[in-house]
Amino acid sequence: MLTFYLGLLIAGAVLLLIPLLGPAGDAQLEDAEAGPQHDDGAEGGLAWLPFHSLRFWTFATTFGGLAGAVLTSVGVSTAGAAVAATVVGFLSGAGVCAGVTSLGRKSATGSYSEDDFIGAQGVVLLPLKAWGEAGRVRIRVARRDVDRPAITEDPRALAAGEGVVVWRVLTDGTVAVTTSETQVAHRVI
Repeated sequence: MLTFYLGLLIAGAVLLLIPLLGPAGDAQLEDAEAGPQHDDGAEGGLAWLPFHSLRFWTFATTFGGLAGAVLTSVGVSTAGAAVAATVVGFLSGAGVCAGVTSLGRKSATGSYSEDDFIGAQGVVLLPLKAWGEAGRVRIRVARRDVDRPAITEDPRALAAGEGVVVWRVLTDGTVAVTTSETQVAHRVI
């Protein structure tokens, strides 16, 4: 059994080292992590279990294998080591998945300060009429795309697909945009 646990430990450790290979390793893990996308509306049942996640299996095999190897080498019974390794593996894999998911939600839906938006570039999603009638833009903030209601105080309308720069954030979260970075510099000063 010690050989089995050491094999699990080595396999998990290799998977943990893949992101250190650089951008190619990160892309491979992100693609594998995405997995099959099922949106059947089933919120109940066992849908919350992380068995489809490469991250889960990476940490479950690494730490389950480590626990099994250590317990086997100190003389714990085969059944005791197997149960402990399974529990440690599941808890470590599920814990890491839950933590990463929680962090992703917080950063994706977290609040942004006004300074995060000023000078950020984006694209018009819903056209903006001249002098203040609202539309919608997608802005790149903190390496994420954020959709916001927007206005322009430019004398001309801005069409969908047109590139914009944020120069001001209103109190309701609406952003004021323009098409020229030069105008942003003049308005911020």
